[in-house]
Amino acid sequence: MENKIGKKEELVTNVQQATWHYFFSHPGYYITALVIVVISFVVCFYISAFYPFGFALVFLLILYSFVSAKIRGYLMEQFAKSLGYEYLSKGDPSSSVDGSLFSMGHDNNISDMIKGKDGDRVVRIFLYRCTIGYGKSAHTYFYTVFENTFNGNMPHILLHKEQFFFGGNPVDFSGGKHVTLEGDFNKYFSLYVEKDFEIEAYQIFDPDFMQELIETSKSFGFEFYQNKLYIYMPRLINKRSELDAMFTLSQKLCTHLEPVVNSIKDDIEATKNLLIKK
Repeated sequence: MENKIGKKEELVTNVQQATWHYFFSHPGYYITALVIVVISFVVCFYISAFYPFGFALVFLLILYSFVSAKIRGYLMEQFAKSLGYEYLSKGDPSSSVDGSLFSMGHDNNISDMIKGKDGDRVVRIFLYRCTIGYGKSAHTYFYTVFENTFNGNMPHILLHKEQFFFGGNPVDFSGGKHVTLEGDFNKYFSLYVEKDFEIEAYQIFDPDFMQELIETSKSFGFEFYQNKLYIYMPRLINKRSELDAMFTLSQKLCTHLEPVVNSIKDDIEATKNLLIKK
């Protein structure tokens, strides 16, 4: 089977390594880069200024980013095939996303989505980009997101390490409160819970679950919203081993959470209906 990586399909295990391999195996890319660098040096010499070389570096960075994005798409597509899942290069137009991450910033974009089922749960894995700020203060943030859909609704809960997520910007969590849990858990995570659902949060974050998160997930963020659990990695995925590990973690956490969600979903629904009537 042919693709754009080579004459035969090659398994992408490391995006950076595969990007350089692709770059140097296609003369059109590296010859163009070499010509641009040489021209910039010549221009710098004749005008006694260095800014042409700066323009050349920007061009090379854009070219590298373009090739890297293509390779990362191949990685996601190959991972989807290994699971028997569907791959969508532009996201899934039939279903939206909800939660704090997706309500922040502008120029939001979903790409390279993987979609399938793990037992009764619908699973989606995708790359997400958003920009916070405008002009010179604008900064673009990238995430790898795992989304799991449960059969019952949950209270809105956000769990993350503040300096790793949302660009250090305050999270819009209106109607919620910050909750402190026991032990060392608060050293690694900040927990925000929808008002009137603190008891359910304590049921979800039992000691075993908290210990599991401390041991395996200190670099991830989590959000429960309606019937979905989002797991955020605050950067783009670069290795097949990272995808495998994150998928295994997602399965493990959902296996733990599923009976808990099923046991409290009636109480959650009753509480929500009571709040609506107030």
